[in-house]
Amino acid sequence: MTTHVSVAPGFDSTHWNDDGSLYRSVPWIESMGSRVGDLPYSVTVSDGEGGASLLGYLHEPDPDRYEAFNLAALLARTPPVFPVEGAIDGAVRDVVGPGATAATEAALGSCLVIALPGYGDPLGQAATEPVYGERLLSATVDFATEREVAMLALLYVPQRAEVTTLLEAHGFRRFSLTRRAELPLPPEPGMAAWLESLGSSKRRREMSRQQRRIRELGLRTYRSDGDRARAVVVDLRVAHLEQLGQVADRARERERLERLQARFPDSEIRLTEYDGNPVGASVTLTYGRTTHVVLSAVDHGVAPPLTFFEVTYYAIIRERATLSSSIDLGIGHLEGKVARGAVLRELDGWVRPVRPRCPELLGRILDARCTGTADPTTEGVPRATANTPHSPEHSGGTQA
Repeated sequence: MTTHVSVAPGFDSTHWNDDGSLYRSVPWIESMGSRVGDLPYSVTVSDGEGGASLLGYLHEPDPDRYEAFNLAALLARTPPVFPVEGAIDGAVRDVVGPGATAATEAALGSCLVIALPGYGDPLGQAATEPVYGERLLSATVDFATEREVAMLALLYVPQRAEVTTLLEAHGFRRFSLTRRAELPLPPEPGMAAWLESLGSSKRRREMSRQQRRIRELGLRTYRSDGDRARAVVVDLRVAHLEQLGQVADRARERERLERLQARFPDSEIRLTEYDGNPVGASVTLTYGRTTHVVLSAVDHGVAPPLTFFEVTYYAIIRERATLSSSIDLGIGHLEGKVARGAVLRELDGWVRPVRPRCPELLGRILDARCTGTADPTTEGVPRATANTPHSPEHSGGTQA
């Protein structure tokens, strides 16, 4: 049977498999893909019976790139984007010095990043059907070599034995990124049923105390829609990013939100007010039996401490009238999420240098940051447990 391999600019959904996941769905990627980058390429393998694709983004060095998809920052930034084990952090600091600068990250060169907005599984069908996976990865390595990038990486890959076998066979090395949180919900809707499902009486008492405190503070959460609601979300989002030292693009944030709501008309905006002013926002949508918190923002300058959990957890639980069986809470605030009953799933990065553009510095950083055998083409990488102050992704639910 003849196999056809193609690489084309843009997102080609002809042989895309969404696996029933929101973050691999075509409307989601078309709405939110610019969060990962502006130069997408589709690598596709097809035959007479079907096919599979990977979606990659070409990145030039840019210290202002959204750090959760900035490969150089994920590998070398100090302090790290995500908390890492002390030994790994120390090893990276020994290579780059006490504080990696923009020049350090720029020295690592350009890269091709295989990733999805919302931190979805970038491999999908390629991981479960070896006939496609082998050819897709070979074609992707060839494309990265042709474009003379220094690095090729897959980001936010769920841990599976077949993935490890596939990627190690193509020269990739693993580095731990973070964990994703999902909150199981009881069959019965409402706050009382959720509190009862927590099991631990100590945990139930603490969550009940927080509900009382939210009422005492006068926090008011409500659903809203239309231009005004979107404007408030964007204002809070921009303030949130700037408070965390990130570059905020108001126009791009507004465009993404408008596209998202156009493609997912059932998505819901919730706003939380304190003293009559909006201080928190979340955007949620239910896909299958999971309610996803796809964006959240809190004005930490004026918002009381429980605002984030009110707008992304408690209000959703109180109002739930659907058959959703869980809330996808994304990454970050992991200790707080586990305290409320969430379960965590490991997400890894996989990276390999690309010759001949691989700088010597990259080889040393990979030896410090990665786990597994050193890649033979180089000369010469923990877990997130709490929010990281300088990163927007780690101060809320999944932020596409």
